[in-house]
Order: sequence, then C-alpha cells, then structure tokens
Amino acid sequence: DQRSARVTAQARTVAEQTGSRRTVSAERFAGANICAKINAAGAALGAQAGTIIAPNGGGQCGETAIRVAANHKLVLGKGVYSFKTRGVPLLLDSDATLEGRGWETIIEESSVPRQFTAIQNYANNVSNGATSRNIHIRNLQVKGAQPPGVYDSTDQAVSLGNCHNCSVENVFFNETNAIGLQFGASSTLGSDPGPDLQARGITQALGRYADQVTVRNCLFYRVASQNLALVNGQNVVFEKNTFKDPYQNEAGVAGPYVQILDLECNEANDRLFNVVIAGNTLDATNSLGNSTGYSINGIAVNATAGTGRNILVKNNTLIGGPLKTDAQGTPGAKMLWGIVVAAGGGSIRDVTVTGNVMQKLGAPALALYGAKNIEIHDNLAVSTATSGFSAIYIEGSTNNKIYRNVLRKDPQTTCSCSVEITEVDGSDRNTYWENTGGRPTLAGKASKIISHTAP
Repeated sequence: DQRSARVTAQARTVAEQTGSRRTVSAERFAGANICAKINAAGAALGAQAGTIIAPNGGGQCGETAIRVAANHKLVLGKGVYSFKTRGVPLLLDSDATLEGRGWETIIEESSVPRQFTAIQNYANNVSNGATSRNIHIRNLQVKGAQPPGVYDSTDQAVSLGNCHNCSVENVFFNETNAIGLQFGASSTLGSDPGPDLQARGITQALGRYADQVTVRNCLFYRVASQNLALVNGQNVVFEKNTFKDPYQNEAGVAGPYVQILDLECNEANDRLFNVVIAGNTLDATNSLGNSTGYSINGIAVNATAGTGRNILVKNNTLIGGPLKTDAQGTPGAKMLWGIVVAAGGGSIRDVTVTGNVMQKLGAPALALYGAKNIEIHDNLAVSTATSGFSAIYIEGSTNNKIYRNVLRKDPQTTCSCSVEITEVDGSDRNTYWENTGGRPTLAGKASKIISHTAP
C-alpha cells in the first residue's frame, strides 16, 4: 500500500545517507512480522554494504524465512525467533554476517516436522557442494524445536557446506535435534562458485571443499547426533569449544549414535588437510546415553575414502563419567571411544595426538586403524577401556610413534580398566618409548619398544 511504499522509501533514504557502511533498523519497515521487516530492510540496502538491526523481543515469523544478502550484516536483538517454514528459516549469501546480542538471541529450528536445519549458506541450500565464501555467525543461540523423540543424523542445525573463509564463534547449540554444526560437503557436486556469487558476476572457482574455517568458543548441549563435523575441508581450526551431555533419549525414543567431534572424508576427492582440534572439552558425565557408552564416542579422524594429512589433535579433555563408581557399582562410563584415527578405504597419515586427557571411557582412549606416520605422545588416560579393550589399540597401522603417554587406573574406580598398549596383526614398524602403564604387546616383526615405565 501507499504507506508501506512511503516507509520503505524513507528507510532507503536513511540507508543511503548514513555513511559508507549503512545501518538500517528493521523496525522502520513494513511487514507482517519481524522477519518480513528484516527482509524489507535488506531489500532497501540492495547491493550496498550495510547492517540491519533487529530490535529486542524476537518474534513469531511463521512461514517467513530470512535471507541475508551479500555485504549485509544482520544483528538480531535478544528474544526468540520462531518459525513454521517448510524450508530453512535463515539463509546466508556469501559475504554475509549473522550476529546476535549473546545467547539470549535465540533462533529456533522450524517447528514443521523434520525440518532440522535452522541456518544454512544459500549456495549449499540450492545444491550440495556449491561453494560460498566469507560467512560469519557469532553471539547467538540455536535451539531445537522438534517434538520429543524426533531426531536426524544427516541434517544439521547449522549447515555451511563448502564455505571458504568462514567462522562460527560463541554460538550455543541447545538441544538441537540433528547434527549440530557441519562444514564441508560434496567434492564433486554443486556449482563452483555458488549461484549467489555467479549472480553477482563472480566466476572464479573457490574449490569444492571447506577452507579457512574457524569454530571457536561454542557450547554444544545435548545435541542429538554429531555435535561438530568437518566433511571435506582444509585449513580448519576447531578450538576452545565445550560439548556437554551429548545424545538425546526423549519420549521413549533413543537418539542416533553420536560422534561428538567428527572429521571425515567420504568421496575419493575429499580431503582433511591442515586441521587443528585444540583445547576442547567433551563431557558426557550427565548424558542420557546408555551406561556402557555405546551411543557416544569422542573425537574421530576418519577417511572411508579420500585423504587426510597434517592434522593436530591437542590439549583436549574427554570425560566419559566420574572417576568414582556410582552407588549401584556400575562403571558409569557414558562415552565409549576416546580419540580414533582411522583409514577405511582412504588414506590417513601425518596426524599428531598430544596433550589430551581422557577419563572414564568404555573403550580405548586412543586407537589407530590403518593409519601411517602418526605420533601419539604425552597424553593421559585415566580409568579407560572398561569393556575389555586396551587403553591404546593399534590395528593395521605402520610407521607410527607412541611415546610418553601415561595410562593409569584411578583408585576410586572399581572397574577392570586397562593400562595396556596392544598392537595387532597388520601393524608393523611402530616405535614405543617412555610410556607409563602395561608393557606394549607387539605384533609387527619390525615394531620395537625402546623403553618402558611400569605403572
């Protein structure tokens, strides 16, 4: 109507007069709800760089989704933003930023059944593998909104695919019902660059993988499936994140298997290059997972296809339960495997696992499968491998160095915890020295123990 046209024209004038990077208030625009007003503010900015400010209070957006255009920053005020969209509620073009006012800014999953993704890069929404660049999300909460007992192990609450120079910082993933956050997508599908970049006349390919990615200072609480995942990427840093009580079991429906922090490549052209996993805390003490830990695992570096190189897993803390045995006399470990490096049909090499602390796990604290040139050193495993495993397990792996690790059982723990290092058939040319715990059991003819410290 005429009033809406006048308001939009006035707001556009304000946007054009407030400097090189313009700021507009969504409140000044007409729209059926706050999300419609945000979209109108973005339309007023057009191709100009600018910031859209949404007021405190949130709002019910119904079927209105938000799309943040290139060179726009959307700042959402405190409050709950709820949706009934049949698609993804919030899409980000390349060169877009989404920012909240802290964890009181809450973006919910759509309440439409099985619509699990709350935020996604526009390109990957169009086609799996399409590439994006310069997308940043910070200072907000993403909250689950599906009915109790409804989960998914494929979709992601925040899905950023093959994003280049992208970051997620200080975001609270609160009981989301699928994978929490994932970077990386197909290495063969989708347009490169993505359709939004092509629409701007940008044609230079970025590469069908995630690149220059940071996830820092985020909290993942009771996320239903993988909490944080990288599928096909390079130059990635996941640091100083906290993972609390992973897994869901609601309305009598057990949730999917949970790999808390998951690095994987699944296609022949996939990659895991130059990845740092550092200073994260994985705590399953109060998880709803079963008491033997078979639903929850810690950190995995896994190549069922493709190639992994130059990966550092450093100074992480994994807690599968309290050291003290509970009143019923059961071990109480909620996490099974600790840190696993595995090459299935792919290749994994040149990985360093150091300075990590692992407590009360139902299976090995550290395990290698088909891996080469791995260094495992200066790690501490306390009361791990409670299910008949060894604390460190080496299978089908060669040319690895395992040294200065401390494996011990805490006296408070009344369980058959292992302090052993076991190498099995297919492993060879591995070298062990200055480990504290059980003397390594070797299978390879060229594997050797240089020195050993009894517990």
